[in-house]
Amino acid sequence: MKRKLYSNVKRLTTMFLVCIMAVTACTLTLRLTVFSDIASAETPDTLSTGSDSTTGSGEGDLFTYQINQKIYFPRPDAMGNVLIRNPETNEYLMSVSIRLPDSKDDLIYTGYLKPGVPYDSASLNVLLEEDVYDCVAEIRAYDLKTNEFKSKLEVPVQLYVGIKPED
Repeated sequence: MKRKLYSNVKRLTTMFLVCIMAVTACTLTLRLTVFSDIASAETPDTLSTGSDSTTGSGEGDLFTYQINQKIYFPRPDAMGNVLIRNPETNEYLMSVSIRLPDSKDDLIYTGYLKPGVPYDSASLNVLLEEDVYDCVAEIRAYDLKTNEFKSKLEVPVQLYVGIKPED
């Protein structure tokens, strides 16, 4: 009786180890094929990702951002997909003002965005007619602790009001 029990335990242990090895092999295969594609996927063509040196003093002063280059508003009074990101890796607050090049009026203003906080949609502060507008997004970086202004960067964006952007 003791011998039979030992052989059953040995067989179950062997089957268990084979199952663990099979699951591990499947997981590694999926991770190296399917999941690595997701992790390394490029940002969509409409998203602009960039960086700027905030002080020029060397290491640790790189400021990164992400903003939608083609912001779509189905109607002039609807919300648009601004998709502005202040990545968690930033050590700076960020604010974004979007305006027409010949105007000082902010069409969209985010206020301070802490690192890791997304700003996905916004409405227009000034109602525009249905059309495509070439605009400028002024991205500002501020010290996280003192709110002291550090750097400014201007990025071109387009507002599509009532007109769908072409992909």
